[in-house]
Amino acid sequence: MITTPAEPPRWQRTWLIAVVLFVAVLLNNSQLVFHSRQYETDDYAADSLQIIKAKHFRETVGQYSRYGFHHPGPAFLYVFAWGRTFIFGRHSSRSRAVQRTTDRALCLERFFL
Repeated sequence: MITTPAEPPRWQRTWLIAVVLFVAVLLNNSQLVFHSRQYETDDYAADSLQIIKAKHFRETVGQYSRYGFHHPGPAFLYVFAWGRTFIFGRHSSRSRAVQRTTDRALCLERFFL
């Protein structure tokens, strides 16, 4: 009796096709995804100004609230300033500064989990 090799299950082929399509789209749009400029607006811009003050050790209050008060303590802003300055270098583009701040925020969240 001759046996034929078993064909992989349908879900394995579907998974492989989905991954290949995702990688193809990502590589096709890599210029848009990885090299586009990010402009700070709204809360990101306000936080960026406070982070700049924290780099020079002049920040004494936390983030501003829409209800008219500042959150206590600028500790997070000093962590973000430390991440922008010492970990990732001093001379880089503005769009990467936004990404570095986001990375520091995620690291800080992971620390407190």
